[in-house]
Amino acid sequence: MSRSFSLYLDFIRFSAAMFVFLYHSGNFHKFENIFFKMGHEAVVIFFVMSGFIIAFCQDTKEKTLKTYFINRASRIYSVAIPAVVLTFGLDMVGSYISPEAYGDHFDYPAIRFFSSLLFTNELWTVSIQSFSNVPFWSINYEVWYYVMFAALFYANKHAFPLLIFICLIAGPKILMLAPCWWIGVWIYKKNPCQYLDFKTNVVIFIASIVFYLMFIKMGMSYIGWDLFDEWVGSDIFREFAFSIYFITDYLLTVIVCANFSSARIIFSQLNYTENSITKAIRYLANLTFALYLLHQPLLNFFNVFFESYQLTEQLNYYVIVTCTLVLVLIIGHPIEKTKHIYRRFFNKVANKIEEVGHVRP
Repeated sequence: MSRSFSLYLDFIRFSAAMFVFLYHSGNFHKFENIFFKMGHEAVVIFFVMSGFIIAFCQDTKEKTLKTYFINRASRIYSVAIPAVVLTFGLDMVGSYISPEAYGDHFDYPAIRFFSSLLFTNELWTVSIQSFSNVPFWSINYEVWYYVMFAALFYANKHAFPLLIFICLIAGPKILMLAPCWWIGVWIYKKNPCQYLDFKTNVVIFIASIVFYLMFIKMGMSYIGWDLFDEWVGSDIFREFAFSIYFITDYLLTVIVCANFSSARIIFSQLNYTENSITKAIRYLANLTFALYLLHQPLLNFFNVFFESYQLTEQLNYYVIVTCTLVLVLIIGHPIEKTKHIYRRFFNKVANKIEEVGHVRP
């Protein structure tokens, strides 16, 4: 992967996290701007990018299951644990200040807490929200895609039956969006635009951006919603939670894949020198995971915290958005820097598993 394309992916992943943030901030003040309407669609970008990055890591540095396990587990838990703990704490205080603002998202706290840490919130028709943290749903999906990937690429002769077993555990909701993730793996492995000339890739790249914006402008996700609702009926429809857009998610996935595939070729031919802008992009990109997983509980908390100040809706919006972004900026990088602690822990776990495996009866 070229440095230029890596920088492009950094820009896209932070932008996608900001789109999700802006989408959820719209709960507190309505904007008609298109950038406030890309919540679920930005998650599809994350899925495609995640599959691509995981395939890249497996191809270049995660050659063994042990290394893969250590890196994936430390990456996920280094942010997921602080996110779950922080959400629990903020929701507890926030629900004390304004119980009506949190509704029933704080009941059964033990189940919500441990299911979040085990990533079992979205198995089959179960849908357990991680307290007020709506975006946490996609992490549940992604972890199970990691497990599927491990089965397929590291399990050797047992790969297929193990993959079937994992799919049976994960259930239909997670499997419905699996193509959005696996096509990211495919475009890394096959590099479909590599045989096209530079000008053709530029045309595809520009067209993909235009089609993406048209997809949002036309509300295509809600067309997918309606089609699926009519197909299965409202009672069954509700059981599929965040997978209800899957019909049009597939179309969006094709658009995102066209963008990544063409950008990979275009940016591989472009060189750049490190400067303040590129450094800022990489700095912000390192905050992506923290911004994505922390913004919702922070927005909710600051909203009820400033409720007693009786601010206008617009002023309240800018205050809670500013406080959220500042706090993510303050705690995001310290959280990211804990990865080495988790890596040491999971390395010990992996070594212990190896020791047990080598014991003969």
